[in-house]
Amino acid sequence: MNGFEFTHHDVIRSLSDRKSMIRKANRLKNLKGKKDVVLLYHHRIHAKTNLDVLFQKAEKLRTYYAVNGKICHIVIFAQKIITDPSQRTVQYKEIDTYVHYFNFLTHHIWNGDNNDLFWGKPDDDLIKKMIDTTKELIVKKTEKRDCFAT
Repeated sequence: MNGFEFTHHDVIRSLSDRKSMIRKANRLKNLKGKKDVVLLYHHRIHAKTNLDVLFQKAEKLRTYYAVNGKICHIVIFAQKIITDPSQRTVQYKEIDTYVHYFNFLTHHIWNGDNNDLFWGKPDDDLIKKMIDTTKELIVKKTEKRDCFAT
């Protein structure tokens, strides 16, 4: 399965969006205990963000999928806007063996109507670094060589 998007669309008012969300949620739920999974979550930091609570919830979600000997990794990533583009980077923090946190220091916020900005294309190099680091960590920490499709 390539992924599931927790959407910003109004799935209550839109029947087609609601049906799509239910179908995706059921596919994700059906993975429980059947496959190793890696869940990526883009958290939009705001004034009320409590990262400790976010990490606790991630651990709870992780244990939901980590049954029957299957492994679940949670990769949380967030973005902090910086004014000096030369300070662009991505920082990694290990929360525990299976929960990973990446903080992107970027010049452009990933939102709006411009698809290049919405999907973070100016920061593709940093996103690649996050994905490559995640792959290395998962292989190293779990000795699972088949977590990612090649």
